[in-house]
Amino acid sequence: MMTSNVFSETTTKATIAQASSTSDLTLVDYFVLVGHDDNALPQAVISIESGGANNSDAMELLYIPPLERSYVASVLHHFPERRNAYSFPSEIVSLCMPKGLKFHTQNDVPSPAVHTFANIREDGSRVNGCALIYHEEVKDARLCEYMSQLHTEHVRVLTARDKASGRAHVPPGTISGGTHTLPRGNRKNRAKRTSYYDSSNCRLYMTKCICLISRIPFVSAGEHLLTALHSLFTSEAQPPPLPLESYIYWILNEVPLPAPGSTLKICLDHIDIVLQRPGPNELPFFDHSISSLFSLLTIDKFLRLFTCFLLEHQILLCSRSFQRLMLVAESLCSLAFPFRWQLAYVPILPYSQLKFMEAPVPFVMGLCYEDTISEQIFQGNMCVLDIDSGVLNMPEDVPLLPDRAEFAREVASVLMRYEEQSAVLDGKVVRRQIGTAEKDEWYKKRMSRSFDDETLPNMLEEDNSSRRMVSRNDLAPLPFDDLLKQSEVLARVAAIAHRAGVSVPFENIQKELQSNDFYTNSPVCREYFKDMKINNAVREVFINRFAWLLYSYEHFVINVACPDLETYFASRESVTNFDKAAFLSDQPNKNLPFLAAFLETQMFTSFIDAKIISQWETADENLQIFDSRIQILRTKYGLQMVRTPTYEKAPPCFDSEEMIAKREEALDYIVPLPHDLPGTSAKVYDGTFPELNEAVLKGSFVQSPMPSPWKQRHRRLRPKLLESIIVDGTMTTNKQSSYKSDTPKQIAHQNWKFVEQLLKETKSKTKRMLVEKMGREALQLGHSDAIVNGLEENTLVASFCDLLERIWAHGSVNKQGKSSLWAHILHHQEIEKLGILSHGSTRKNLALTPGVVEIKHELNNEQEYIKQEKKTFVSTMDEDSISEFTRSIRQQCVDDPHTPGWSLPILRAANFICDKLSSSMNNSMEYSNWKSPAQTADVSSNLIVFGRSRSPQKMSRKGAILHRASSFGDFAPYWTSNMNENIADSSRKKSNSRTGSPDIRQFLTPLSVHIAYDLKNVLRMTDIKTDIGYARAFVRLALERKLLHKHLKTILGNTHLLQQLYKRYAFLRCDDEKEQFLYHVLSLNAAEFNCFTNSFKKTKMQYHVLLVNHNSRSVISWPVWIIITGSLCSTTQIELKQGILDFTFDYRNLGILSTLRIGHGNLNVSNSNGASPKWFLDYILVRNEITGQSYRFNCGRWFGKGIDDDSLERLLVAEKEPQTGLNEVIEECSSERIIKTNSKSRTPPRSRSPSINRSDTSSRVHLTEIQQQLGEAANALVKYFYTNAEARSRGELTQLLCAPGKGFVSVMVAVFLCGRQDSIWSSRLFRSHYPWDYIEKVYVWFWDLMHMEDAKRLTREQRSLITQACRLVRRISSNTFLGKDGKFQLFILITVRDHILSGLLPLMAWTPITSQMYDEPSFLRTPHYLNYLSKLISSLNEFQFILEKSLTYGIE
Repeated sequence: MMTSNVFSETTTKATIAQASSTSDLTLVDYFVLVGHDDNALPQAVISIESGGANNSDAMELLYIPPLERSYVASVLHHFPERRNAYSFPSEIVSLCMPKGLKFHTQNDVPSPAVHTFANIREDGSRVNGCALIYHEEVKDARLCEYMSQLHTEHVRVLTARDKASGRAHVPPGTISGGTHTLPRGNRKNRAKRTSYYDSSNCRLYMTKCICLISRIPFVSAGEHLLTALHSLFTSEAQPPPLPLESYIYWILNEVPLPAPGSTLKICLDHIDIVLQRPGPNELPFFDHSISSLFSLLTIDKFLRLFTCFLLEHQILLCSRSFQRLMLVAESLCSLAFPFRWQLAYVPILPYSQLKFMEAPVPFVMGLCYEDTISEQIFQGNMCVLDIDSGVLNMPEDVPLLPDRAEFAREVASVLMRYEEQSAVLDGKVVRRQIGTAEKDEWYKKRMSRSFDDETLPNMLEEDNSSRRMVSRNDLAPLPFDDLLKQSEVLARVAAIAHRAGVSVPFENIQKELQSNDFYTNSPVCREYFKDMKINNAVREVFINRFAWLLYSYEHFVINVACPDLETYFASRESVTNFDKAAFLSDQPNKNLPFLAAFLETQMFTSFIDAKIISQWETADENLQIFDSRIQILRTKYGLQMVRTPTYEKAPPCFDSEEMIAKREEALDYIVPLPHDLPGTSAKVYDGTFPELNEAVLKGSFVQSPMPSPWKQRHRRLRPKLLESIIVDGTMTTNKQSSYKSDTPKQIAHQNWKFVEQLLKETKSKTKRMLVEKMGREALQLGHSDAIVNGLEENTLVASFCDLLERIWAHGSVNKQGKSSLWAHILHHQEIEKLGILSHGSTRKNLALTPGVVEIKHELNNEQEYIKQEKKTFVSTMDEDSISEFTRSIRQQCVDDPHTPGWSLPILRAANFICDKLSSSMNNSMEYSNWKSPAQTADVSSNLIVFGRSRSPQKMSRKGAILHRASSFGDFAPYWTSNMNENIADSSRKKSNSRTGSPDIRQFLTPLSVHIAYDLKNVLRMTDIKTDIGYARAFVRLALERKLLHKHLKTILGNTHLLQQLYKRYAFLRCDDEKEQFLYHVLSLNAAEFNCFTNSFKKTKMQYHVLLVNHNSRSVISWPVWIIITGSLCSTTQIELKQGILDFTFDYRNLGILSTLRIGHGNLNVSNSNGASPKWFLDYILVRNEITGQSYRFNCGRWFGKGIDDDSLERLLVAEKEPQTGLNEVIEECSSERIIKTNSKSRTPPRSRSPSINRSDTSSRVHLTEIQQQLGEAANALVKYFYTNAEARSRGELTQLLCAPGKGFVSVMVAVFLCGRQDSIWSSRLFRSHYPWDYIEKVYVWFWDLMHMEDAKRLTREQRSLITQACRLVRRISSNTFLGKDGKFQLFILITVRDHILSGLLPLMAWTPITSQMYDEPSFLRTPHYLNYLSKLISSLNEFQFILEKSLTYGIE
């Protein structure tokens, strides 16, 4: 015994000496004890808001029973004092005890609980550890007396409150009427338990925590170590073999950190502890059990949560268990490999920092609740998961993970395989047959909580023999004695060692191997490695998914032209490093919604940054592993594959799994058992943590100069920046480090960071949206960019909507549903409806949460408020201003008696009054324009037409009632004339020629720009059911109308409402940042968005149609019909009654308008005089009354038989009008402003129908000019077809084919008119010739030829072309409604679509009709030009022309 003690003491001294000089890292860096500081009384934790603690917070605290309050905890001890390369984390208290210090009675003492924790600091370094929270009996009489006093004060406050409220309610657990509620054993809800404490009858317990801090996030080893330490001083078997100091010293100094690729095996208090660490090329260290994760959540539910994680949504995890929160949060981070979460990450949120759940930035947070989750948490638009109940609340508009169902089945098959292997290893082989009841029962017992119902029936059956693993138990034991003694190799090694003076007894080797076998076959070891293999297999499935999804990502990384890393970092904000457009264009359509959003995340951006940085520095470990996996796939499936191939499942066996199996079998290092330390002796512990010999534990200054690579698992800073981080080397024992709430200064600093982050995101997102819209313009120049059209715009706008929601949710007083933005809009509209903003009055008891139904009802009654405003606006004018003008007039009359009293000052006064009246009427007009015309007529089941007869010369212009006067002559007539006189009647005095076109605004009244107008239209949408949906629809609509800045500025201008809804630190109450935010939103007005039109495809729209005819001699006195076609659908035939030129109709969203067909309904229609209808149409205006999008359909042609080209029906092509032109006059309706804007927004000169864009002199246009136009038209078509299919639209193809002047058909008209033998006099005295005349004559000649013997000389292909063309011309000619130009356009379109035009042109030029009608040079007679024309058109034959139905007239 004596010898043993001397040996132990000598070993200890040597160990202590060696510990100070060794450079090896230990598994545990710090041991920490956290609890109540005996030198101070308990201090309750008060959750500080922006203004800090106040009297109301203290009073609220008194209403909480003392045993339910949280108190400040402190660091009582931490060993060692410090380590050189790893400073002690000051935030350890909130990590160990997130709920703070708690007190309990003996009837309500929770069991000890172990949980891990993690914290990522601002510099990217990570704090990992494991904590065990237990409860010790309070033996300090002073502390017990203090708690009794707190309870007495609590009862007194409640009694006083009950008396004041008439004793209407008595909370359970408090004294009432001299009695108190005693505990009830049948109550399980803690909120209803007794919180009464009597110091004379109750024993008081308080929480205490022991904690281990490590550089790696270990789980299993930490739990076992802490459990063993806790049992040493709490178990009944006392005393333990060694004092507690020996075990703590052993953990801190003698248990090494395992090297990569090795296994550490230790034993403490008869508990086997195993820890393996992956090698360099394996997946990073992850010690949680994924099988436990899927026992809590179904696979499908986890994948939906995982989708929100990848897209960086706000994620809130809720559970009563700290360890469950850590399991889910860490699993999300691990399975996202190779990507790293770059944003706020707080797996366990301390109670003192619950306010950070309102942070307006993406985060992952864990909330440990007591009994139930507050309903307000589910009102936010965030992803909320209750782990205990499995309830998952997803945000709206989250795209699906690609192939999610197949993904779930693959994960399920992996878990199923390892469950079967575990059954085999345990000797419990489960035999199953397909289709039997045993199989179903087996599924239910094994996987009832892990898989969804849709996953189970699709399980892949695999051969059980391939799944079965060979167990060490199945192998016979090795004959150690014979093997060792007969081994020649070992004999030679032993001889060499003996000559060197080293004894190698075979007995020790045999004992070593037997010890290794004992560890390997222990239940702890087998369970641990089983979990590690399951973890590895599931993680391999996830990384395999990412590898296939990003199979070709390297091809789209843009290598920036930077000479060094510093230059790259300096220009990183302005340089694009990944070609997202090209990458998305190569992906399947089903993957686009997810990938388009994922490419915008911070984790993907950082991943690409790491890829680019690898050309200057050593590549990131995650990046190296991921690239190696992709390289393996490329080796197997092809190196030159750029397009992402079909997904292949991960193999059932992985190389990484073999490495784990080898580490399971191998014995890398067995830590010697703990031993005695000098100055310590065994003690008997009474269940409380004892006083330690700090001299023994602090005497060893542990050196660890070599930084561990695990310290910065989530590295964000470059090495040079990391070197600049100074670690305080003078840190001493921090016994006063307490669990306190953040100070107001710290909270203000944190909130300021949130505000800066939101402003930075606003700038970034608005800039990105503008850049993408510039890319859309580049698309017209042939730059193919699928990311610009449709999908990318919707993705960017959706991301911008999310940002707005986060801005409006920041610092809100109370949550008003899932959308804070929508709630704010409704609050503002309710206040404005009641006239608070306009009259300056306020209401204290205003209801700030009007329902959607109430808003709809109240908006319909808004006209009463408008009428009242019209009566009172004159009286609200500034009387002082009018008096000032009056005094000015009188003074001028005194100074200059020769000046008439009605001179300049009167003019100024009149203009002032005019401005006031115009401004007020402008506001009134904004309200009055909400209503649609009253007269309605049903046309079809899907169409409602609102019409009224209107003549262009009799239309009144709404706007300013009084005109501003610029001279005395202008001033007098307006005041003497009738105010109700129709202003537009003065236009009759002007010339009726076609060049004198009146302003468009005389016919289309500008839409209201008031926020209530857009709000009303959004509320009418029946396909939206949620607040989030309404908010996004409102933002999209305002953005498309270029009114988002105006609307947001309007609602943010009500400072009184902001003060009611938001706290002082909220983003919306920071004036400077709010102005910058509005400035960035204003920049979006520079781009044209169609985000509302393209998103809500089934919503009902209202369209306003105006037929403009400037020639009074041709009034439309006959019924006509129109059909409007857009990118989404077409209307049915809309019948217009006689004389109706202006009407509105409701219809399903047509999309972007492309064409309009207009014509007569009957050829036999005639007026009373027997004349056939003849009327002239200048153009048609169509406006979407919801979005304000306006389209102009130019015509400039006659309708009727015997005039023009005998057309009764015409096809018109849309020209989109800019939004700004019609909105400029809304703000000011004075005629002065109208005069200024008329010069740039006046109706452009009238153009003819697109099919007849020609003149009588077009035959004399130089051939080279037509040749150039022809080449440009053909090139535009080629560029269109070479863009991505997702970026094309048939409306764009219609523009390229039929647009006036530059369209392909218009150029072909010039081609067929060039060189015609038409004299100048024939074109002036007689009717003009048309290209269709030539077409008809040629095919009459062809028809005769086909009935003659000469037809046999033609080839079969030529006869087929002529037959097909004759059939087409005969079918076109049968349409008596079309004119000659319309028939020619239809002929060109059909022949180009059917790829026969290039072959027909030489045959047509070969006929004698060509020489009779054309001179040389011309395209049809000159061989050179004819050959050029034929080859150019033949180049279009490789493309498939998909024409709109409105262009083909039913010819398929």
